[in-house]
Amino acid sequence: MSVRNLHQLLEPKSIALLGASDRDGSVGATVWRNLRAGQFTGPIYPVNLKYSTLGGAPVSKRVADLPQ
Repeated sequence: MSVRNLHQLLEPKSIALLGASDRDGSVGATVWRNLRAGQFTGPIYPVNLKYSTLGGAPVSKRVADLPQ
């Protein structure tokens, strides 16, 4: 990978979190909570088959269902 394209990886416009969860102690819950509490200003899209909302945010069942 060329370094000229690293900004797309290190400065994303949005994040899709596959496996987002609210189950205490799970990786999906920890990452979801940390992303929402952090300084990322773009949209964060949770993806999980088991949930319809997480923390008030709509959850997509599949990546293909994401709005962008």
